[in-house]
Amino acid sequence: MLSEPTVQPGVALLPRFVLDGVTGVTVLPVTGADLCWPLSLAIAADRAPGAATRALITLLPAPG
Repeated sequence: MLSEPTVQPGVALLPRFVLDGVTGVTVLPVTGADLCWPLSLAIAADRAPGAATRALITLLPAPG
């Protein structure tokens, strides 16, 4: 007999912009720490980015 799956709570440290517009998630600010996630993205100049790359680009803040 299979038992019902249990829900396990999880914790993740994410940049704030990843959760913009997300509902159903409890967000707690981290204080007392200098968290910085520099991120670079390079794409080929001679071909269009694929679907996954385009999706990632929509999550990134505008450069500048």
